[in-house]
Amino acid sequence: MQKRTLIVLAVLFGGLLAYVLIVEVGQKEEREEREAQQEQVLALTEDDVRAVRVEGSLGAVAIELRGDAVTGEWFLTEPFEQAADPATARALARSAATVKEERVLEEVSDDIGQYGLDQPSLVVRIDAEGLEAPQVLRFGSETGSKDGRYLQIEGQDEIRIVPAFQYRALDKNVDDLRDKRIVRFSTGAVTHITVTGPATQVQLDRVDGNWRLGGESLPYRAARRDVEDLLADLTTSRAKRFLDADDPSLGLEETERWLLLELEDGEQIRIDVAEPRADSVVVQVRGSTEAAEMGSFLARPLVRGPDEWRTDEVADINPWQASEIRFTYGGKSFEIRQDEEQSWTLSEGTEDPTPIDAERARDVLRAVDDLRATAFLAPGTEIGPEVGQVEVVTEGQPVVRFTLHRSGDSWATRTDGDPSPLQVDGSLGLFFEEFLADPSGVSQGV
Repeated sequence: MQKRTLIVLAVLFGGLLAYVLIVEVGQKEEREEREAQQEQVLALTEDDVRAVRVEGSLGAVAIELRGDAVTGEWFLTEPFEQAADPATARALARSAATVKEERVLEEVSDDIGQYGLDQPSLVVRIDAEGLEAPQVLRFGSETGSKDGRYLQIEGQDEIRIVPAFQYRALDKNVDDLRDKRIVRFSTGAVTHITVTGPATQVQLDRVDGNWRLGGESLPYRAARRDVEDLLADLTTSRAKRFLDADDPSLGLEETERWLLLELEDGEQIRIDVAEPRADSVVVQVRGSTEAAEMGSFLARPLVRGPDEWRTDEVADINPWQASEIRFTYGGKSFEIRQDEEQSWTLSEGTEDPTPIDAERARDVLRAVDDLRATAFLAPGTEIGPEVGQVEVVTEGQPVVRFTLHRSGDSWATRTDGDPSPLQVDGSLGLFFEEFLADPSGVSQGV
């Protein structure tokens, strides 16, 4: 009987606990959400906002969302039209939608000048879905404690006090909101790059997805990561400030430093670069009336000669993107391939493929990717006899082919398309010798 009573009490306690967790907690969350909504001056969310206009001491600036809240883009529409900085524009929209009041003044003087509302320090106009008409927020002076601001919605008599930090979040000007990128393009659309410095000019061409030194230089492979870093710097770096391009003191006239990008649709983008200063450089995109002060790192590529753009990687591959590698060594041939289900197989000679651990396949690709040149050899340099061949495939397309050569302790490679061989260390040969002893990696516990 006592045991049954305990069971009944446990069931009742469990039911009570479930009620508290489900009902009471849920009601508390709903209550807090209602209270938070009541504190907001406007019943809006960031996603509702379509346009915001801010008029302050530095003039007026306006932004507009083109498209939906998820995929749309923000643009400046005043004082000029230009892409807006996405993060800053979203933050402004969020701040405008979610202004919260601390309290509403119960007794209001007829002289609104004492609240600074006769000549507002900031006027914010908000266009949003769910509003029958745009709402205008007029911010007055600071409160006596200086931690709040007086606010009046145009067309309403009530005067509210809002936190001062919300005022600061809305007090933006054109320099805050404009997109500070100097150029906007897809890095994958660039087909040619001309890098011109005071004493050198380098031509970089994209050929079959790889970057090569072109123009008057011998057609060596360029360091892919260096080229991609340059393009990434151009598309992601932000200007510290914008300047009048006609100012002769900037040093843009007759500059000997510039970058020329050619896109696959035929568009050309030229960026003139002034002589670098201590920690910055001034640049101007041809056709723009403005110059921009940028970090000095943008000028560093302009002093690199052709040899400094060459890659020291024998196989400039991404081991995680490659889907197949074929190689011969020690009189044997192998093929390691990834299928559509992301599984790997190993074939030796004409034998049927057998499963191989993915990590073992990556080991082979990493060994190839890690091979570096210890010296660039001149075209026509004699190297030792061929001891192996390697071909790496990504998405069905060969990305690199090279042969491995050895003469005593000296190792070299010759890559398809390169006019000269590379001297390398013996790391890949050593790996292949170990691979021959245990192709599947079973004895290594792979």
